Amino acid sequence: MRNYIPKTDPVWVFKTALGIAASEVRPKVIISGSISVKLEFVFPRTKSMIWKNKPMLRVPKDTKPDIDNLCKSVFDALNGILFVDDSQINKGGV
Repeated sequence: MRNYIPKTDPVWVFKTALGIAASEVRPKVIISGSISVKLEFVFPRTKSMIWKNKPMLRVPKDTKPDIDNLCKSVFDALNGILFVDDSQINKGGV
């Protein structure tokens, strides 16, 4: 069973852009062993959180998309491009 994502969906656009970017820097041989991955997601601030005269520190995101969906989108986009399958990723390394 496969999930269908319409081409107008932001997730499809994100995965496609990430896959294209990864294809441009991919190694000659894709990784086939166990790997650890560190991901950092940074989102734009809402207008109410933008200050002109104060330092703007990073604030944790507590709205959708949540971290497991973000990671899954990245791993799906890189599957077969940088590594053979996302099952290679150590779950403790995310």
